[in-house]
Amino acid sequence: MAGLFQALSGYNRTRLEGLLGNDLEAELFVHLAEAVREDLLDEFDAEKLVQVVNHLDSYDAVELIKVLEDLSLIHI
Repeated sequence: MAGLFQALSGYNRTRLEGLLGNDLEAELFVHLAEAVREDLLDEFDAEKLVQVVNHLDSYDAVELIKVLEDLSLIHI
C-alpha cells in the first residue's frame, strides 16, 4: 500500500486517502517516504492525527509524533 501512495501524485494520493477513510492503516505511515508522509499528514485534522497515533505501537507512535512536531502540526 505504501508503494501505491508513493507512486501517486499529491492530488490522487489525497483522493485515495479520502476514499479509504478509516480503513487507512496507521502502519502505512511508518513505511512511507518522508515527503509523502508529510503531504498526507498535513491534510489531516487533529482528530485524524490522534487516531493514527493511537493505532501504532509505542516505538512507531513516538517516531510519528516527532515528525508531527517537526512539521509544527503538534506542539509538545
